[in-house]
Amino acid sequence: MRTSRTLSRRGSSAAFRVLLVALVGCGGPTQLVDTSFGSARLAVRHGEPTEPSASRGELLLEEEGKERGVLLVPESYSPGSPAALIVLLHGAGRAPENVLPLMSDEAHATGTLVLAPKSVARSWDLFAVRQYGADLAFLDATLARVFREYSVDPERITISGFSDGATYALSVGLSNGDLFRRIAAFSAGGVAASELQGRPAVFISHGTLDPVLPVDGGRFIVEELRDEDYVVDYREFAGVHTVPEDIARAGFDFLTGPPP
Repeated sequence: MRTSRTLSRRGSSAAFRVLLVALVGCGGPTQLVDTSFGSARLAVRHGEPTEPSASRGELLLEEEGKERGVLLVPESYSPGSPAALIVLLHGAGRAPENVLPLMSDEAHATGTLVLAPKSVARSWDLFAVRQYGADLAFLDATLARVFREYSVDPERITISGFSDGATYALSVGLSNGDLFRRIAAFSAGGVAASELQGRPAVFISHGTLDPVLPVDGGRFIVEELRDEDYVVDYREFAGVHTVPEDIARAGFDFLTGPPP
């Protein structure tokens, strides 16, 4: 596996930090939910492929003529064996090609599909416009396309991300836990789920020397999740705002492992 050195330690948006401060300071029965950003619910539901595709490789995703991400379909994918699917979200100011190396080698080896969308703005709509909107809608539509064209194991549909992408993955994943069975968040800074649905298992990692999003934020998220009876695999490491190779591998294994 390639290392995470392509991930920028300056990739987190200012809104990311604001979200964490707001989260720590709010009250209520759970601090995982914040309805002020609108609904994070997806309309898409898993289904058997109705328009099977033979396309393989890193397939470009477009919307209105603009590049909006990549769908990785490895040569090892077999339509006769439903594949695991990972939604993988980049950090602020970055792009799918910066985050795909976290999962690509293992995806090719195991036949795992990886959907890596690109945010419209510098970061995801939650941070850019303080509202779930265009990015969530694109994810909804693109997941529907994946389900139409490829055979996906409904028990291994997962979502993951780094930095801003980690917060987005947690927020959308917890709001759609009836679709996403597992969530992996590498160096997240907060959570803004619009509601809690299902009971996905969660993997969280954070560097103890992170200068962008201090490790106390990751610890706080873990405490809140455990208070709500989520099963959490938490990994701290002696490092900064990045994803070490062993942590990336552990996250992939967590996401694609057999159903709990």
